[in-house]
Parts: sequence; C-alpha cells; structure tokens
Amino acid sequence: MRKFLKQLSASKLKIAISSLGIFVLIAFSAIMIFQMTKVEVAFAADGKEQTIQTHAKTVADLLKELDIDMGKHDAISHQLDEQLINGMSIEYTTAKDITLTIDDQDQQYITTAGTVGEFLKNEDLSVSEHDEVTFKESDKIVDGMHLEMAKAFQLTINNGGKRKRSGQHRTRHTEKYLQQMILHTKTRIK
Repeated sequence: MRKFLKQLSASKLKIAISSLGIFVLIAFSAIMIFQMTKVEVAFAADGKEQTIQTHAKTVADLLKELDIDMGKHDAISHQLDEQLINGMSIEYTTAKDITLTIDDQDQQYITTAGTVGEFLKNEDLSVSEHDEVTFKESDKIVDGMHLEMAKAFQLTINNGGKRKRSGQHRTRHTEKYLQQMILHTKTRIK
C-alpha cells in the first residue's frame, strides 16, 4: 500500500481521496434518503400486530409485499386502493368456515368474527338460557369449527281437556319430561 501511495503524486492523491470521500457521501446520502422515504404502518393479521416500514404505495401493494393473497370473504380495515400514510393502522382478518347445527339442521357459514358471540350477533342468531349449546359465546372462532344448538320450546299438555303450558324445554330433556308426565297421568288414572 505504501508503495502505491509513494508512486502517486501529491495532487493525484488529493484527487483520489476527495473522489473517495464524495463517493462515500453520495452512497450514504442515497441510503439515508431511501430509508427516510419509507412509510411506517401498523399491520395486524388475525390478531398478530407488527410495525412495517415499506415503500409500498397502496394497501394492495403492502399485501403483495407481505405475500398475502386476500380471499373474497376476508376483511381488511381499508380500501385496497387507499394510499399508505405514515402511522396508518391496518387490520386484516382471514375468513373462517364454520358449521352451525340447529336442531339437527346443518348450515355452513363463512365469517371473519373473532368469537362465537360476535358471529351469532353478525348472523342475527339468538341463544336463550334454555337452549342447549356446545359452545360459549366467548369461544374463539377457528377454521372448520362445528357449533351445535338445540332450541328450547314450550310444551302444551292436554290433560283431560285441561290445557297446561309447561316452561321452556330443551330437546334432550323433553322425552324424559314427557315420560314423567305419562307416568304421573297413569298413576292418577288408577
């Protein structure tokens, strides 16, 4: 290295050092400008949040950059063609398939709800305290989930011309209840 420096004249050495300094300054400036032009957004996918710095221009560009192929039933908090701005918060939820069986009738649903209670509300379904269910409203929705519900109903018993309404009955207990009523009626007849 010293040999090389001795061979260069003082003026050529000054030019070489100046050129190297200018090159380093330009490279550093380009890197800084590149980093400063990134947009910082908060992105949450199915509840997992991350902060992302990107050069993407729109929400669709960001999804492409993140390798997310949005399904037709998936939900996103912003329009796909919306421009990204610094500090933007974007939520993306993947749709899940669930089966709801009500009184032995299966119904298929696709939902982005996070909990069973939210799903029931979105679908305008109600559960009474007398219904039999295989879930809690606080249960998290998972893809492929199967929910079952047996709706309660009211019985009207005709006992020798006298009608008597009974309370709400769950389907599982109805047969047992009717058997008890029949036994009770047979006992009274004897």
